[in-house]
Amino acid sequence: MSEFNQASLIGLIERCQQETEKYLRHETYDPRFGFEIWRRAIVERDEAAWESLVSLYGSFVRRWLSQRLAHFPALRYEEDALVNGVFINFYRFVGPEKFANFHNLSAILQYLKLCCGTIVADAQRDFQARNLDISLDRDPRGDSPVLEEKIGDAFDMEETMLHSADRATFWRNVWQKLPDPPDRLLVYLRYIQGMPPREIVQLYPQHFGDITTVYRRNKNLLWRLRNNSDF
Repeated sequence: MSEFNQASLIGLIERCQQETEKYLRHETYDPRFGFEIWRRAIVERDEAAWESLVSLYGSFVRRWLSQRLAHFPALRYEEDALVNGVFINFYRFVGPEKFANFHNLSAILQYLKLCCGTIVADAQRDFQARNLDISLDRDPRGDSPVLEEKIGDAFDMEETMLHSADRATFWRNVWQKLPDPPDRLLVYLRYIQGMPPREIVQLYPQHFGDITTVYRRNKNLLWRLRNNSDF
């Protein structure tokens, strides 16, 4: 495996793409290139490797989600958020120590597919309950409430949700009012996944350089929603 460890990431990505195309054509393929990218992303916490995985296997995740969402048409508007959620859950729950349990690419993809089923089931239960257990007054992971004061005089998204007659319409309106992908990602991470600012920075440093950036962007997007006549 040493030759794979020493290979450049760009070289691994190119070979992984080639081998994936063979796989899709039902030809004999070599899964070791893809496995090495996963190893670097999870074990070495290589950000570039992680970003490449989302690109390389995003179509797989989207297809698996589409199959499951066929039974839940009301959730189709959340597909982009669910795709992000699948990768986020994998990254958070499979750390360097647990990665040793995966001996090949097939095992990794099977677990990734399992994450698709889990996140759709969670989204379906959440949709049926028509409420979101979120508070802007405290951090669900235990961060100091003082930090959240930096958000300022933000409207209560949970209260808005509970008074919304149609949750699907509510979130569709939110996405329409927040066309910038990083804003949508922040809403998903902070208010659906309940992720603390420091973890958001660690997971997506390319969008949120530091905790202050998270607070500032969060405050701005909440201000825009609060002052929108549709809300």
